[in-house]
Amino acid sequence: MLLSVLAISAPMLALLPPAQDPATDWHKVVNKAATSRRYGLRLAAAKKIAKAGAAAIPAVDAYAERNGRNALPLAIVDAISKAETVGPAVFDQLIDWAEDRDFYWRPYAFLGLARRAPLAEARKAELTELFTAHRDDPAWLVATHSRFGLVMLGAGDPSPRPDDDPRLAARLAQLLLRAGKPTDLQPLVDALANERTFLGMPWGQQEARESNKAIRAVLGDDHPGRIEDKNAAIAAVRAALTKRFGQELKQPTIVRDAAIELVGGIESLSCKSGDLFLQWTADGQLYAGIDARPAGQLPTAAWQELSKQRTELPIDKSLGMVICDALRLKWSDPALEVRFAPSSLPEPGTVWFERLANALATADKKDLAAAIRESVEQFGLR
Repeated sequence: MLLSVLAISAPMLALLPPAQDPATDWHKVVNKAATSRRYGLRLAAAKKIAKAGAAAIPAVDAYAERNGRNALPLAIVDAISKAETVGPAVFDQLIDWAEDRDFYWRPYAFLGLARRAPLAEARKAELTELFTAHRDDPAWLVATHSRFGLVMLGAGDPSPRPDDDPRLAARLAQLLLRAGKPTDLQPLVDALANERTFLGMPWGQQEARESNKAIRAVLGDDHPGRIEDKNAAIAAVRAALTKRFGQELKQPTIVRDAAIELVGGIESLSCKSGDLFLQWTADGQLYAGIDARPAGQLPTAAWQELSKQRTELPIDKSLGMVICDALRLKWSDPALEVRFAPSSLPEPGTVWFERLANALATADKKDLAAAIRESVEQFGLR
């Protein structure tokens, strides 16, 4: 619905400036959106900036120049990504953000470009090239939004790959459903049955909630509502989707964590360069990915030495202020759960991760070793 409105109003949006007071001091508005102590004021200022389009861009860029681009709050970038403003300056800003791999909020820049893609006929080739280059980006949201953009342009294949992040298919289907684009609805139904966790984080339930939101938004009063029995609830949603869209959908089996006694793991989350998930058992069986895919086992002697060194690490508290990227360590021997912002992991932790990577490389697990080095590098003390 949103994109239909945008398509109809595109000529006017391109020719007429937003209804803004020409005397507005955009530098003050940007500063309020970034620094006000009240969340409501920050959010209102961010929406005002987004609605202004090109008029506010110099002030946004000036703030980023003074304080660093990553000082821009998510609220500003998210509001701009959702706004209906178009025009060369808006596209230039979003493309600049999207191409900056060090920018925390680049996934939202890709989303803003994808939403506006149908309105940018003159830049179709440029956007197609950008989305194609990032359809398999290490940051799963960038990959998702790039594939969304390709569909919006009618210019690429969004089909899944075997090594896709397991969250990608459902999130892409959510975006396409909300945009009124044809999409396979099975990933949405499958997501409703996901109850998997990672180091205690219920990522499966989070994906289920997001999918249900998208389904409810489209079905409206035809959504069956809350049903206590989960299988019955999914069956009712599946039937409603089939009635509305004519797709025959399979009833998924509830998916829970495998019966494996995992005793520890690491989680490296990065808005800009992708996530790393690794868990292990007491005897060194490794499981990679948020969905715990078997990744082999280290030799007993190497694992025992690494485990001994890990239990002796002088790490007992979280450090640094997490804004976007974060490294979480959690294990049971000794009981520990800590989180580190970039440039805050104590040196003994950095050394241990390098030893883990070396052991993996020696055991011919070079891809996993490289992923650990790349993910952990930014967290070491500088």
